[in-house]
Amino acid sequence: MPSKTANILDSRSLHWGVFIPVGGIILCGLISVGFMFYLSSMLKTFVGTIALPPFHLWILIGAGVLSILAFAVIFAKYRRSSITLTSEHLKFKTGFLSLTSGEMALENIESMVLFQPLLGRILGYGTLRVTGNGGTPFRFTYLPNVTAFHAAIQSAITQARKSITSQAPPRPPLDDDSRYMPKSR
Repeated sequence: MPSKTANILDSRSLHWGVFIPVGGIILCGLISVGFMFYLSSMLKTFVGTIALPPFHLWILIGAGVLSILAFAVIFAKYRRSSITLTSEHLKFKTGFLSLTSGEMALENIESMVLFQPLLGRILGYGTLRVTGNGGTPFRFTYLPNVTAFHAAIQSAITQARKSITSQAPPRPPLDDDSRYMPKSR
């Protein structure tokens, strides 16, 4: 029997490492644009006057706009995502354009798998995959201090399962024929 109030044990948002992939793409784009301008200036010194063709400018403008949009979407996802561990449930809400939200009872969690790549170990983030009774996996990516959150979930699951077994209803009487026997007076 669940209680009316569940205590919040831990609450997390995404790690700032979520910006690393889009930042890497933007950095590669800036390096290639800088290299393009460097080659143009080198050609200008050897050949004379060479102007940059207009399509390069459109590519540069398009790449800049796409980079700003990608960064804005990732930032909105970063600000709107939350994962909350209560004494009874694991609640999550992630995403911006495509929203994923849900709630899983702690006693229904079957397994958890922790992924922490080398960069995640250095910067302090990782991915936690939680699987429920139906086999549906939920991936929580870019969680800060994922090992501590994993330990907190394991502890909460243990406590939730202990409270369920302590609140188990009494067993029905044995099914024997004693109820049909005459009662002594």
